[in-house]
Amino acid sequence: MQLRYSSQAQTVEEADGDDKLGVKHAAARSARSCGRTLLVLGTLYLLGLGVVVLLFRSLPGLDELRGDLPAGAPPEALRLAVPRSFEEMRAVRATLGRYHAACPLRLASLLAAAHVFLQTFLTPGAACINVLVGSLYSPLAALVFITVVSTLGSACNFLLVRWQLKDVVTAMFPQRVAALAAEVRRHRAHLMHYALFLRVTPIFPAWFINVASPLVEIPFHVFCVATAVGHQPHNVLAIQAGRSLQTMRSLHDLYSLPNVLLLLGIGVVALAPKLLKTALKRNLGGASPVGGGDAGRDPLHAS
Repeated sequence: MQLRYSSQAQTVEEADGDDKLGVKHAAARSARSCGRTLLVLGTLYLLGLGVVVLLFRSLPGLDELRGDLPAGAPPEALRLAVPRSFEEMRAVRATLGRYHAACPLRLASLLAAAHVFLQTFLTPGAACINVLVGSLYSPLAALVFITVVSTLGSACNFLLVRWQLKDVVTAMFPQRVAALAAEVRRHRAHLMHYALFLRVTPIFPAWFINVASPLVEIPFHVFCVATAVGHQPHNVLAIQAGRSLQTMRSLHDLYSLPNVLLLLGIGVVALAPKLLKTALKRNLGGASPVGGGDAGRDPLHAS
């Protein structure tokens, strides 16, 4: 009997030892995974920052531009820094205007690289670049420029989260991610329309849609198309702000009540095909030429 009890105790101790060993191995794997993630993120960040710095250093110095200033102009008439107010943004815009005249391709490359870098790593400042671009270029050229760089920056952010930061984003925003995932499941049958709706309307912040989309299984091509098309109203507002930069006082002016109502209206239009399809099903008594009845369900939550 004593021998049997001893063997049972030994078995329990071995099981406890295996559990502790498993916990240690899991902790070690988690630490290695975190270390690799930090190493990858740090490397990518430094590479992106290096590209921006190199493009910045390729521009002529401010002293060279000051040589072309009119006589009597104050020395602080030229300024090149991250603007923290609209007064500083107007001064930066004047400087960029001179760079645009002296070296337009190098300036465009710098603005594009800075925009993609800021969006990829969720750093504030991309909206200011959009406004400055709207003030520098014609409306059509500015719209094409902003569409390309904002879509590319959002795509890089999407891929960065998919490859390296899934667990981090889920841990930081569990409720928001769960809420968006539930909505995406409801709208799976018309996901493109819903993705456009999300991009146009200010229901979720744009940065959150970027980081949450790979977690809620929005396909990459749907994400890119919805970003390129759905951002157009926001891009037009940014260009409009750039054209009236001299009179604007804050970026919050972009999202006044009329502009927000406009964005909401455009978002409803993005869902119009689904709304019409649901109404048609109801008029036909629930029959659907495609199959599956959604009659009686909320059109915004039908799938």
